[in-house]
Amino acid sequence: TERGSISLNYLTNVSLKLRNVNFDDFEILVTNYFRQIQVLTIAIQYIGFYVNSTQYLNADRWEQLISTYMLNLHIFDFQLSYRGLDSYDERQAFETLINKFNSTFWIEHQWFFDHHYHHITWSNAAVFYSRNPYRRKDYVLYDELIENIWSSRFDINEDPIHHICIHSTNMIK
Repeated sequence: TERGSISLNYLTNVSLKLRNVNFDDFEILVTNYFRQIQVLTIAIQYIGFYVNSTQYLNADRWEQLISTYMLNLHIFDFQLSYRGLDSYDERQAFETLINKFNSTFWIEHQWFFDHHYHHITWSNAAVFYSRNPYRRKDYVLYDELIENIWSSRFDINEDPIHHICIHSTNMIK
């Protein structure tokens, strides 16, 4: 089907789960089909901390995309998770990127975010996600958690949880 033959003018809610999808491809989808959306729920997963995984953490690019093509967007429910964050430099780069989601644009929209790290047997993992009022109701627990590297705001006991996926019994010991 040619791009021009599909019309999604009445599409207002979009929920996507993307795995290793380039931001450029996602941006084409938004610019061509998601101009009327009011609610965007997006969960992105990457394995490895590479250029492609950090594209979704470019707050300026998101701001430009939303301000230009998603003018009706009211709810931005976002989660990016990836494995392979194992060096201090990569962690610093991650924190530098996510700090840009604290700009005036995000605050004015009342879109707030949080993050946490956890240790997995052979690597580390990071999750960056939107929080209240659109906070996740499900969590994935992998392996031994190291309490002192969790974000201080992350507390799975503070709000109701609908699903917990446990990947290792070490999590409950």
